[in-house]
Parts: sequence; structure tokens; C-alpha cells
Amino acid sequence: MYLTAVDFERDDDIVLRRFFGEWPLTPSSRGPNDISGVSEHDLSVLVNMFKELGVPRDRLPYHPKMAQLTRKFGRHLKRRIKPGEVWELLLKKLKRAKKRPPKRKKR
Repeated sequence: MYLTAVDFERDDDIVLRRFFGEWPLTPSSRGPNDISGVSEHDLSVLVNMFKELGVPRDRLPYHPKMAQLTRKFGRHLKRRIKPGEVWELLLKKLKRAKKRPPKRKKR
């Protein structure tokens, strides 16, 4: 096994394409967690599952029941999902529910 180095300044597109498999690299709209394709109904199911656990929101990522929630929600979605994805979805839904409408300006 040999290490390969790439010099972006010096190497041409052919070398970069061979190294990365494609060049230029396509930008990814998401990071390592892909939570696309989760419906509002699925988010509501996740919130209900979370409420059934009885664990405070701020302690959930460190609580053993996070693994239980992840497995249960993954079975609901019928696909694998990471605990970080579950946490991101849960916060997204809970924080969206708490947003207040903007105040009206007095005339």
C-alpha cells in the first residue's frame, strides 16, 4: 500500500479525476447526516416517541434511551438512521414548534 499525495496547484484535472473518482467534485448540500426524505408525519411520530421516553430533551443524547429511540424510529422509517440524525430531526421539529409568530407593528 502506497500513500498518494495530490497537489491542487500543480496536478491537472486528469490526475485529480483519477484520485477522487470525479473532478470537479460535486458540492454536497448535506453533511455526513442525510435526513432528507423525512415527512412531517414522521417528525410527529418521532416527537411522540420522544415524549413516551420521559427523558428531558437536554439529557437525551447522553441517555441510554437514545439508542432505543433511534432503533424504534429506524423501524418506523424502515431504514437505518444514526443517533445524530435522530437528534437533529427531533431538535428541528421541537424548535420549529416553539417559534412564535412575529409581533405586529402598531400603527
